[in-house]
Amino acid sequence: KFSSLSDTLLYNSDTELFRLRGDPKAWNKNIQLSGPYIFVQLDSSEVQSLTSYPEPFAVQEDTVTGRLNQIKGDTLIADFKNGNISKIRIHPNSEVLYHITNENNEPDGAFESTSPKTVVIFENGEMVEAKMGKNQGLFLPEYTELDSRRLEGFIWTPELRPEKPTIDPQPTLPPIPAERPFELPKRFVEFMESLKSDD
Repeated sequence: KFSSLSDTLLYNSDTELFRLRGDPKAWNKNIQLSGPYIFVQLDSSEVQSLTSYPEPFAVQEDTVTGRLNQIKGDTLIADFKNGNISKIRIHPNSEVLYHITNENNEPDGAFESTSPKTVVIFENGEMVEAKMGKNQGLFLPEYTELDSRRLEGFIWTPELRPEKPTIDPQPTLPPIPAERPFELPKRFVEFMESLKSDD
């Protein structure tokens, strides 16, 4: 469900916090998150939240039309439920490009807006609702190249997404034998026997 890629990864087992840096990216279903720094908070090994700043970028691929909905801003916080992204909050200076479909699920324009804060709700990887504060926006009627429209800083690299291994990893070294394959040094044996005699 969740995968990530970065040049550097730090993990604190006490807090269950992953810190990704060095061109990090994270994926969940058909959503990609990118930013200079990504922090992933776990709870009992389950992803609970993700935070990225500054200037993170989120892209969600519409599974019906294949168009790319885009969200960017200064700070991004993604909440997870049952292993999937349920909500993305982005502030301040949030920008959204959301493609619209008609009753036949055909592309029917897009909505582009800027706002101090935006909250986007997801279900099963699909964007179902966007809530914005005081915003400035415009509706873009459908035209041939609308599917190629991009917000500044656009990042979409699904080909880099790590794949789950298809085979079980195999050990590179033979198992440790049940019996010791060498004799203990004589001085060590004598030392251990002397400890027993002292008891």
